[in-house]
Amino acid sequence: MATMISPASKVVFDAVSSEVTPTGTVEKFPKSDAEWAAVKRQALLMVEGADLLLTPGRAFASPEEAQKHADGELPPAEIEKRVAKDRQTWNALTVAFRKAVNDAVVAAAAKRKNDFSAVNEGIDTACENCHLDRKSTRLN
Repeated sequence: MATMISPASKVVFDAVSSEVTPTGTVEKFPKSDAEWAAVKRQALLMVEGADLLLTPGRAFASPEEAQKHADGELPPAEIEKRVAKDRQTWNALTVAFRKAVNDAVVAAAAKRKNDFSAVNEGIDTACENCHLDRKSTRLN
C-alpha cells in the first residue's frame, strides 16, 4: 500500500480539482495526452495493486510499516488479522476497490475530467471500507 497504491492514488485524487479564489474559479486537470496518460498509468497501478491484495498470504506491509497508520485508520497488521478471519469479505471489498479504480482508468483514457469527482468519491469510499477504524467497518 505505502509503496504502490498510496503514491498512485495521490496522482489520481489530485488529477482534477477546482478552487474558488477571490478572482474566480481555478480548475486543475490534465491538459495534454501525456498528462492524461500519466493519470491513467497511476490508476492502472492501483488496479494491479488490488490484484496483489487479493493474493492469499501476501503481507500488506513490511514489518517496519505494519503498525503505521493515520489517525482513525487501522494499521496494516490489524487489517491483516481481520482479513484472516474473513477472507470472503476482504475479497469482496478488494474487488469493489478495483472496480472503483478501474472507473478512473476509463475516465482518464476518455479524458473525462467531469467524471473525476464521482470517481474519486468511489475510490475514497472503497478505501475507507477497509481502513477506517469504526464499528461499521465490514471487516470487524
